[in-house]
Amino acid sequence: MKNKRARLLFAVGGLLVLAAIWPTLELVNRIRPFVLGFPFFVFYMVALNFLVFLFLLIAFRTLD
Repeated sequence: MKNKRARLLFAVGGLLVLAAIWPTLELVNRIRPFVLGFPFFVFYMVALNFLVFLFLLIAFRTLD
């Protein structure tokens, strides 16, 4: 059971890293579409940081 959780957490972490590297950022690097008053790129980075925080919180609680 713990091995499955660790593998799942590793996969989600890998997806979050892929979402923050160069090719993906080229797709969201736009000024025009505003989300909550922010340019889309800024909103994307804030949302990604929040997801990383949630992921680390879940990983800390489940693998502790």
